[in-house]
Amino acid sequence: MTATKPIKYPHTDNFKSVIYEVKKQSSSSSKLPTLKFIGTTKIHGSNHSWKFDAINETLEVQSRNNILNEKLDPFGFYSFSISIHNQIKPILQRIAISTNSKMVVLYGEWAGKGVQKKVSISEIEPKVFIPFAIKLDDRMIDSIELLELFNEQLEFLNQNQIWIVASNYRDWE
Repeated sequence: MTATKPIKYPHTDNFKSVIYEVKKQSSSSSKLPTLKFIGTTKIHGSNHSWKFDAINETLEVQSRNNILNEKLDPFGFYSFSISIHNQIKPILQRIAISTNSKMVVLYGEWAGKGVQKKVSISEIEPKVFIPFAIKLDDRMIDSIELLELFNEQLEFLNQNQIWIVASNYRDWE
């Protein structure tokens, strides 16, 4: 695994920031638009990801700010990733091929005993990785597309502490 810079998951604005921006961009005489929001469950773990470079065929393990290695292994995510490296790399490689992507980054929360305190998911043993987004080159995709991409691998993922959770919010009104 070659170390490069991590590709961070983009900042998620809170509700207050969105309202501020809408008001700022609207004229004072116009009626404010009606906005639709989709709520998702916050998994209180630690943000981690796998970054697959299809050109060099390399897989890197990342936290939010660092490329991880055996010396930098917060909460054991690097060790977990190494233990399933030979299974996860081909999955991400197939996704890169099927979507014609040069870079695939699978973002998720690493959660379980010892990761956070005072939240119920911190009692789960063994720890689990719960993907919430995937970036294909410069395109972020939603949880339904994520589920569709991993459909063939769901049994492997579920047996190896990787939970794919998706909400079909496309039909919500």
